[in-house]
Amino acid sequence: MSDVTQRIVDLKTQAKNRRDLKRWDRAAALLKQAIGVAEKEYNSTSAPEWRAMMASELADCWGILGGVERRWALDPASDAGQRLEHLQRSIVAYDKGYEYERESSLGGTSTYNKLNRLLVRLLLEPELLKTDEGASAGAMNVRAELKKVGDQISQHANDSVWTAADMALLNVLLGHQDAASAYSVFERMKPPDFARQSALDVLIPLAELDLPTAAGLRDAITRLGAPRR
Repeated sequence: MSDVTQRIVDLKTQAKNRRDLKRWDRAAALLKQAIGVAEKEYNSTSAPEWRAMMASELADCWGILGGVERRWALDPASDAGQRLEHLQRSIVAYDKGYEYERESSLGGTSTYNKLNRLLVRLLLEPELLKTDEGASAGAMNVRAELKKVGDQISQHANDSVWTAADMALLNVLLGHQDAASAYSVFERMKPPDFARQSALDVLIPLAELDLPTAAGLRDAITRLGAPRR
């Protein structure tokens, strides 16, 4: 591992540790440092493999930052204004991660930023799930984009618990399957506790929204187990 890559990894690890302690501001600052390091390398080379590797790091860093901002927004200590601000920042981060994701060494197989940029938009505008048109002028067609993510995951299916969780979420969210059917593959994999909790962390805020499939999302939460405190 190069010194540059090690520096990025170290900063990401520190950021995740701060995130888990709910030190949102420090986690975000560390991720921005990592992004700065990776962007410098990305912009200073024309070597395809190294550029793709840095794109992967940037996709990951921006994705983690999007997750930090989303958790910050959903923290009970955040008021309505802070929730709005951090959800908007989360969307910006995931959108940036998505741009790099498409150029990364993972090519078209990674959907982390592509999916989460849509889920955060639903947290801001739940009505976007109810139509194949944008809820407001210039709004993204979130429902159609979610379907595309599902198609992409199906085309690049693997045995990952993360892929199984994402596919199950999409099938319930879009009303394609009930919770029991959708999460059967995920449950057969005997996911570790942290993977199960990660799935719940995504489901819980969505189930609280005025969505046409909210009942199915609540069924999925019941099936996977109550969140641990």
